Amino acid sequence: MKEIYLISHQLLYYSGSKMNLHAKLARCLSQTRTLRPSFQLLLNEWYQDAEAAIHRFKNRLGSDEAHSFGETLNAMRLGEHEDYYDLIKQRITDYKEKIELNRESKKEAVSYVLFVLAGLPILNTIRVFMYPWIVEGQQLFNSING
Repeated sequence: MKEIYLISHQLLYYSGSKMNLHAKLARCLSQTRTLRPSFQLLLNEWYQDAEAAIHRFKNRLGSDEAHSFGETLNAMRLGEHEDYYDLIKQRITDYKEKIELNRESKKEAVSYVLFVLAGLPILNTIRVFMYPWIVEGQQLFNSING
């Protein structure tokens, strides 16, 4: 999602340019790292059949973000208009919110792990210091009852 956000942001930068969509996407290739193989295939397949290339790109990635990004690319391919760049702005805002939510959920998960890890020394203290007393107390009660 983060790389699709970066590509979308870069496309927004080229909004006033007279380049065609393929050239704009080719300039966005440097923004990718994990998506690079799929994105490179999209660029390579573009002039054979752009719609099919976008469809295969969406299927290769298989995420909701890739699907919405592919739909935006397909709409831009059919007719580049300033309204599509407004759509990209909206999607950038959505991606940013999702990235923030993921970041917050990671922080929350880490805090739970730290809470559990903080409880381990307490359990170890009980095992080391309290357990012998408990066992001795049980033996004492058993000797009194027996």
